[in-house]
Amino acid sequence: MIVRDGRDVVASLCKRYNDFEFSTRRWIEDNQEWLSNLHKDSFHVIRYEDLVKEPYTQLQKICYYLEEEYDENMLFYQKTSIEFLPNVLNVPIEGKNHILLRLYQINQNLYDGSKRYLRDLSNEQIDTLYANTEFMNLMTKFNYC
Repeated sequence: MIVRDGRDVVASLCKRYNDFEFSTRRWIEDNQEWLSNLHKDSFHVIRYEDLVKEPYTQLQKICYYLEEEYDENMLFYQKTSIEFLPNVLNVPIEGKNHILLRLYQINQNLYDGSKRYLRDLSNEQIDTLYANTEFMNLMTKFNYC
C-alpha cells in the first residue's frame, strides 16, 4: 500500500476536479477505506515520498516482503509501455478521459511531487486541512505530522 502526504494529494485532486472539499473528502475516505480492511496489518505500507527519493531501497523492501527476487530492471520500468486494464480493478472507472489519464500516468517516470501543496493550495485551504480532525488524524497515522 502506498500512502502519500494528504496535502499533496488534495492539491493534485483539486487540479483535476477543481473542488477542494471533494478532494479532501476523497483522500480521507480512500485512506479510511483501506485502513478498515480486515487484513490491513498484513499490508506492506510505503510512503510515496520514500519511493521517489530512494527507489532502489524501497523496491528491495517490496521484493523482500513479496518474497520475490529483486531485478534492477524494475528501476527502468518506463522503458516498456504498460497498458492500463480498467476491468481488473474493483473500482468504477468513469469515462474515457479517466482511462486516458491513467494510461498516461502509469507510463510516466516517478517524480517527487512533495510539497506541491505549498504552490497549489491557498493559505486558507491549507489552514482548512489543518483544522480538519479526520484529515489530521490520518496525516499523523502516516507520520506526516
